[in-house]
Amino acid sequence: MDDYQDYQLKDLDPQGAEDLIVAIVKQAVTDWKSAKKVLAKHPDSIMASNSQIDCERFFLSPYFCALTGTDGKHILSKLEEDYEHERKR
Repeated sequence: MDDYQDYQLKDLDPQGAEDLIVAIVKQAVTDWKSAKKVLAKHPDSIMASNSQIDCERFFLSPYFCALTGTDGKHILSKLEEDYEHERKR
């Protein structure tokens, strides 16, 4: 049996690869939003702070750009904008 490390996204069915990428990004967005909400109530939460940092690192990484072809800075900017809009409601 082949070693799992030999597989790459290009080896997946195109729809499967797209579904996987969408799921990864959605989870990162969900995790980022959750961290922001916790930090709004508990600014000293190390766990939430680390989660937010990890998500932001992901969005700004070459890996994110390779997966999505999108500028992660733009995504983060939009997330911040949406978050502030939601807070004001």
